Amino acid sequence: MAELELGQVVISKQGKDVGQTYVVVGLTGGRVFLADTCKYNVNSPKRKNPKHLQPMRLVIDEIRKNIEEGRNIDHGRFHYLLSVMKNGGKENNRNGKAG
Repeated sequence: MAELELGQVVISKQGKDVGQTYVVVGLTGGRVFLADTCKYNVNSPKRKNPKHLQPMRLVIDEIRKNIEEGRNIDHGRFHYLLSVMKNGGKENNRNGKAG
């Protein structure tokens, strides 16, 4: 299994949350702590066995840096960064115009 790192995007392979996308927000004692944009946040993450995760090659550097420096991560900003990663790194056009 590949080594997981803070800020890395992962997908659940087993459990009730199969297919759910998370971001790694903590690593300790053989467990991984995960946050998503709905139920789990950085302050109350989900614990999961790393064997049940499919690591992606995406790492959200801003989230990783904030966790390492002990700074709070705004929920709105977290949601935005994860949605940008899910869209392949392309920002949504907020003004509704094509182009």
